[in-house]
Amino acid sequence: MDKNEQKRLSHYIAYLAKIDPRDYSRDEQKAYWLNLYNALTVKLISENYPIKSIREFGKKMAGSSLLTKPLIKVADNPLSLNDIENRILRPIWKDHTIHFGLNCANMTCPGLLPKAFTGENVTSLLKQSGRDFINKQNGVTLKNGKLTAAGVFGQYRSDFATDDKMMLKVFAHYADDRLALYLLGFQGEINYVHDYSLNGL
Repeated sequence: MDKNEQKRLSHYIAYLAKIDPRDYSRDEQKAYWLNLYNALTVKLISENYPIKSIREFGKKMAGSSLLTKPLIKVADNPLSLNDIENRILRPIWKDHTIHFGLNCANMTCPGLLPKAFTGENVTSLLKQSGRDFINKQNGVTLKNGKLTAAGVFGQYRSDFATDDKMMLKVFAHYADDRLALYLLGFQGEINYVHDYSLNGL
């Protein structure tokens, strides 16, 4: 990202910071928080690039966690990435698809979508991101009788399912027909893996 792009991103974040999302519909609020989270993540990475992993931020931020450091004020409330995800999006919406829209900048999570969320497209975009993640981005891999799933599913397992049997149904819901058939018949354990290298956003 060049300096002009960084400048435009900073202006976009400043614009979002002036908005009080409580004045908008629930879908517009969801879109707002997803866009803000992703914009802040991209800004942090672009300002500290090159780095190989988002975990390197611990060293660059004087011991502060990337997720818990306040990065912005919205409606006079200082907020961190953790606040946006775990104090706003997850508890208010109780919708596992938000994880398909949050870019945590590593291979464990879905990639950044090429367009911003809006109140009108947020539901369809999140579903499409889930399908892309499961089928094209190694969100779920079934090979030689072993099932591997991206760490986001294990980390936030309770948001997706109560047990592995239900988790397989969640995977199958987003999977292409052939993969869905194999997933629904799978009898083994799910291996959740984490890869903290940058996903290229």
